Amino acid sequence: MRLVIAIGGNALLERGQKPDAAIQRANALRAIAALAPLAAEHEVVITHGNGPQVGMLALQSAADPALAVPYPFDVLGAQTQGMIGYWLLQALQNALPGRQVAAILDQTLVSAADPAFGAPSKFVGAVYDEPTARRYAAERGWTVAPDGAKWRRVVPSPQPQRVVETRIIRQLLGTGTIVVCAGGGGIPVIRDDNGRLTGVEAVVDKDLATAVLAEALEADALLLLTDVSAVIRGYGGPDPQPITRSTPAELRRERFPAGSMGPKVEAVCRFVELTGDLAAIGALEDAAAILAGKAGTVVTPGGDYGGPNDLHLGAHYGYAVDSIVADVTAARPDLVVVTGDLTMRARTEEFRQARDLLGRLPGPVLAVTGNHDLPLASWRRVLRPYHRWNSWMDADPQPIRRAASVTALGLNSMPRWRWKNGRVSARQAGDVVRVLGAAPAGDVRVLALHHPPLATGTAALIGRERLLDAVRDARVDLVLAGHTHVPDVRFQDGTTFVVAGTATSRRLRGTGCSWSLISVHAGQVVVRERVLGPEGWRAGRVAENVVGRR
Repeated sequence: MRLVIAIGGNALLERGQKPDAAIQRANALRAIAALAPLAAEHEVVITHGNGPQVGMLALQSAADPALAVPYPFDVLGAQTQGMIGYWLLQALQNALPGRQVAAILDQTLVSAADPAFGAPSKFVGAVYDEPTARRYAAERGWTVAPDGAKWRRVVPSPQPQRVVETRIIRQLLGTGTIVVCAGGGGIPVIRDDNGRLTGVEAVVDKDLATAVLAEALEADALLLLTDVSAVIRGYGGPDPQPITRSTPAELRRERFPAGSMGPKVEAVCRFVELTGDLAAIGALEDAAAILAGKAGTVVTPGGDYGGPNDLHLGAHYGYAVDSIVADVTAARPDLVVVTGDLTMRARTEEFRQARDLLGRLPGPVLAVTGNHDLPLASWRRVLRPYHRWNSWMDADPQPIRRAASVTALGLNSMPRWRWKNGRVSARQAGDVVRVLGAAPAGDVRVLALHHPPLATGTAALIGRERLLDAVRDARVDLVLAGHTHVPDVRFQDGTTFVVAGTATSRRLRGTGCSWSLISVHAGQVVVRERVLGPEGWRAGRVAENVVGRR
């Protein structure tokens, strides 16, 4: 698995500790002792906070009589990246001898127009009582705010747009290197009118920057590790309750402090909403237990998680994969159709697993490309978007299968330049008429594609009307689709439209894992849903469409 892990600045310098190098080095050793077991088994990127450290350096810089002007925060952030990165780098090298480790200075791009520059909110530096904080604010031009029972300095915290060195980090991961980066959220930079990078006086929130990086790296899990065991509902109130499992929507309904837990919650929610993967918040010492689902607050699209094997393939239930082969085989189908999203991130290992699964299903099998089967955000999506699909699954973008009085055509509705929603071209619509319209008399005519043709609104397929015209002209009996994760059956103009549910993935949408068993005989179409329960696969809903063959 590819893990992106953030550790807080307070994990390296606990509240009330003296900021001596020896103390922080010892804390770094304890942090790596908690992370080393994960780094030994997985691809790992470690980011870290720097609030206490950058505040201390800012205080020193402001008081240094040798300086005409104190060092700006981008420079101070770079200093902390080197200092903390060195401690973590060395601790990892000693904990995992022989493993390559790199600590890099990197920049985080922000917008010069970000309103945060006019409303400082990010806590940095030491804690003070209120009179001392207000005195420093008057003497040094600081903005200060309460942080729990104490007061701290606050600075602008613009939204991270991108970690500039993402490609370098990805290349290092590809060689098996553990990467330490994005310290303090990265050195904040903007692009000037000429496109050149320049630093700005700000601190990027480490957790939000880490979530941006994790998405860009296509991480399987995002772990935000701090000095609390979980997100607490009603923190500071009479009945605090730890939240162990949640969805992004559920977390967003809660209220959390804007300067501490709030950004962590926002970061995990964004990551899960954008990727469908797992994110968690918890104590540093519980890192392994959090990934195992035994500690912390774990956030997933469906709010459930049973451990790292619970993570399309690449985000699937292992027991569902094993059992569905037996259930489909028992049905003795004439044709098996898989309507896309066989993988989660279009990685080679995921395609290997997908090909293995299809090889175990009774043939013939027709599979079409889904949006998850293309690389998410890399040069491969531009230059070689279908290379892995073609290599592992099917080199034909529009496969045709003929078996037992069935003629089936698969369409690729996922062009490289579409991010999620699909498109069917005029040429593809013409192929529907050419192939299925010419099917032998008496054959069941089946069209398969990833995106449901009857979807409307923002989910509507581009080219929807021309495809539906082709379906009518070709006298198509069945149109099979996927994409939504929610099973659905509709009847229109003599055609049965079936949207498959999620057969093996944990990325559920309020329904369980399911697949559809479809029979066509003498003009009667029957769609029987198969649902995965505690005892295995069982019969679910049944839909029937009785029409005369056209």
